[in-house]
Amino acid sequence: MRNFITAALSKAATKHTISDQKFVAAAERIRAGNASADLGGGLFKERIAREGQGRSGGFRTVLCFREGGDMLFFAIFAKKRKGNLTKKELEAARKFAAEFRKQTEKEIQRQIADSTIRELNVGGDDAVTQPDDKKETNETDMQDDQGELNS
Repeated sequence: MRNFITAALSKAATKHTISDQKFVAAAERIRAGNASADLGGGLFKERIAREGQGRSGGFRTVLCFREGGDMLFFAIFAKKRKGNLTKKELEAARKFAAEFRKQTEKEIQRQIADSTIRELNVGGDDAVTQPDDKKETNETDMQDDQGELNS
């Protein structure tokens, strides 16, 4: 069971100092049956805490689950900025999840090689590093960074 993240979401996570461990912890909650929201069809919405705060006012991430236990995180939004996905976003997310569930191991490996996705680091060091300017999270930026739902 592996956890993956899209390149666009990884970039947004780096910008907003969200560590790989926070994504991995979210995946573990879902695997344990404690998902914030099961959106159906292997699609989930899960809470991720802001740095130094709890999960309830933090970020919401959207991920899909495929047979065998692999998960792919592909979108995120700030709770303060947006409460839920629109019907259009949910439809796009379901299509995205369906495509991920169909992929073969060879296709997953090609995406890793192409840097379209990467496996989340489950070791001691996070692959996501702190930005140099350490700016505060801007919810509008985070909303704009998660454009996968519209593709």
